Amino acid sequence: MTSGFRVDVLDNGDHYLIEADLPGFEKENVKIEYENKYLTITARKEESSEINQENYIRKERQFGEYKRSFYIDNIIIDEIEAKFKNGVLKIKVSKEPLKENIK
Repeated sequence: MTSGFRVDVLDNGDHYLIEADLPGFEKENVKIEYENKYLTITARKEESSEINQENYIRKERQFGEYKRSFYIDNIIIDEIEAKFKNGVLKIKVSKEPLKENIK
């Protein structure tokens, strides 16, 4: 397992699209938070396996928590949408409309 996960962040005009590759993770172990203008993706994984061969037991375990944070300003918090399918997390984050300068 690598030290993190790969993420693409796209600016699509009225929204951002964030796609994270999370193969092997379960949906219930992936969390998204937005706090202090940072969007954070957290993914946890716990695996274990045992092999018994003639009085020999080998255990291999992997535990890990991986986080990626992105500074994203001017968004509509109530319009954050996320979908997780086939190990890919897709997050759509709507932007606030730009305010025109008043002269």
